Amino acid sequence: MKWKKFSLVICFVMGSLLLVSNPPAWGQKVVKVKLATAMPESHPNAISIRYLSERIGEVSGGLLDREVFTAGSVGGEDEIVESVSLGMIQIYMGATAPLVNYVPQLSIFDLPYLFKNRDHVDKILWGPVGDEIINLTLKKGFRILGWADSGFQGFYNSKRPINAIADMKGLKMRVMKNPNRVKAMNSYGASAVPLAWTETYGAMQTKVVDGCENSYETYRSGTHYEVAQYFTESDHAFMTAAILVNEKFYQSLSPRMKAVINHACALASLRYRQLFEEKNLDAKKTVQEKGTVINVLAESAKKDFRKAAQPVYDDYIKTYGTRLLEKIKASE
Repeated sequence: MKWKKFSLVICFVMGSLLLVSNPPAWGQKVVKVKLATAMPESHPNAISIRYLSERIGEVSGGLLDREVFTAGSVGGEDEIVESVSLGMIQIYMGATAPLVNYVPQLSIFDLPYLFKNRDHVDKILWGPVGDEIINLTLKKGFRILGWADSGFQGFYNSKRPINAIADMKGLKMRVMKNPNRVKAMNSYGASAVPLAWTETYGAMQTKVVDGCENSYETYRSGTHYEVAQYFTESDHAFMTAAILVNEKFYQSLSPRMKAVINHACALASLRYRQLFEEKNLDAKKTVQEKGTVINVLAESAKKDFRKAAQPVYDDYIKTYGTRLLEKIKASE
């Protein structure tokens, strides 16, 4: 893995260390910080949010008193993001898809086959487009202090391998509660069923849905291989994620405590990315050993999926125009 692309982030981290290196003075107020993710303990998301909490505690000298919630213990992703908007939870780490309810322009990241590869993703998230999205979230009371991701996604289900778009017909597929995700899945010929992540295993177990879309690691950590044995590497979607902070909370902090949060989030963002890539490779081996049937969608079949999904792009363009899309295309 080449980490040169993150050099600016690393410089930012080292610079922030200079600001937070002094020990806290006696009598300073202790601030409560609640951090949450919907993902299970074994997922890189949950591991990384605990890492984030540890760094905050370590560098703040205990002045930021943290409480971490994982595995949907305070709700699914939509509920957690809502709690952040209300200031009940201060920090969320997870998918950006639930943020679409507050910042609709973020739905651009849920367009099918938007990103060509990881280099393309990095140019977008850590470049001008990512900065523009960050500014939009600020206007809605959120501050993105780090980008992360759960990689390219495939389809998995309990019925059959997906070798062609025709194989999607008749499948009931769980998707995130996000308009572009719903439209895209329906455009493939499946029936999209929006569900919280925390409800997905049970829905597949009881045949409410036949399958889902996700990465190998999320498929493994959710033990979805137990109820959906066919996994297709389609790379049809990319799961962008972010570290999201309530802006009112952030602005209430002293300059030193802001630097603590900035520093910890930058480190956790890099940690999440590295950990996910490692665990995703291991997850593929694990689920194969568990009996998962894996196939890779051919490029010719991917063309059919892209063509079917064109109306999703058309709807986005009608609402938001082509400016951001053109910037993303130009960065390939």
